[in-house]
Amino acid sequence: MKNILAAVSAIGLLASTPAFAAEQTVAVNATVTGACGLGDHKSGASAAPGWTQGNIDLGAITGADGKLNVAPVSNRSFGNVWCNGPASVTIDVASLALNGDRTAAAPADSSSFANKFDLKITGNLGGNAFNNGDGSLSVESTGGAGGIGTRNIATTGAFETGLGQYSSFNLAVLNPGNLRPVAGSYSGFVKLTATIN
Repeated sequence: MKNILAAVSAIGLLASTPAFAAEQTVAVNATVTGACGLGDHKSGASAAPGWTQGNIDLGAITGADGKLNVAPVSNRSFGNVWCNGPASVTIDVASLALNGDRTAAAPADSSSFANKFDLKITGNLGGNAFNNGDGSLSVESTGGAGGIGTRNIATTGAFETGLGQYSSFNLAVLNPGNLRPVAGSYSGFVKLTATIN
């Protein structure tokens, strides 16, 4: 009986004795540089059907009476804009100005003629991705010298706007005074800038 108890005690001691072990942890580290870009969506698509990217050519913007006559432009897209961290996003809209000169003085007969016309864009403009709430934004160029309207947005994290309606805008040329444009070439711009914080 004593031999059996001794054997059971010995087995118990073996079971409670920890096995000798060796452990080595190899850490794996990496870095990701903050960046923003414009390019293909994560799905691989570079454009969305029904939405147009690129420059806008309004063509002739007057009617037979010489007055401004230009239809609003719809379904334009900035394309897919992304940032891999919190970023500052700026949307600039510059007025449509004769020879692109937004600082030029008004024509002598400014009661009938104009050499600058404000532009207004409305739409999502990436707003859903920028966490602004309803995803509806509006930016308008400013009358007078300078002629550039700006909307600043601080994003709270990484984002990708997507294509089509998610990075879209509609554009209108404003002419509240019903003025006639002075003859010549006009230019303005819509610009989205995203800079990682």
